[in-house]
Amino acid sequence: MAEDQEDTTRKIIAIRKTAELGRAIQIDHPEVAELYRDGMSVRQIAIKLSLMDEYGEGLARCARAISYAVWGYSGSRQVPPYESLLPPSLRKELRSSHQVSDVKTAHMRKQTIKGVEARGQADELARQYPESCQRTAKAVRVRLDKERNLSE
Repeated sequence: MAEDQEDTTRKIIAIRKTAELGRAIQIDHPEVAELYRDGMSVRQIAIKLSLMDEYGEGLARCARAISYAVWGYSGSRQVPPYESLLPPSLRKELRSSHQVSDVKTAHMRKQTIKGVEARGQADELARQYPESCQRTAKAVRVRLDKERNLSE
């Protein structure tokens, strides 16, 4: 019971920190809306603007905070609501176009990783992808090593 409460508290704190970061990004980097409108994903925006270094947070939190910055935040007891950087007329159109783009990107990454046949290719994959994807490439290398050891 105490663990569940502790876990819930951690989640609430994480959401609060992300929402606060989203507001800071709105103020410091209003250009995120234009980059998003131009088709960049929230992860690409975070990397392009080096937000992880600027705010000392991980890629996942920065990406989620950019979503809050672009789309707005409905508020909570700890963080007041703030408006979207996008005009209402663009929101629906952008949401659907980005969903299609995100699905295509995820499929391409899956196919690329699935097609890796040798450790050297996995190492190359780790160098090509941004830091956030290196864990996936590392997992591929580990899996390939295990498969190679089983077949020998």
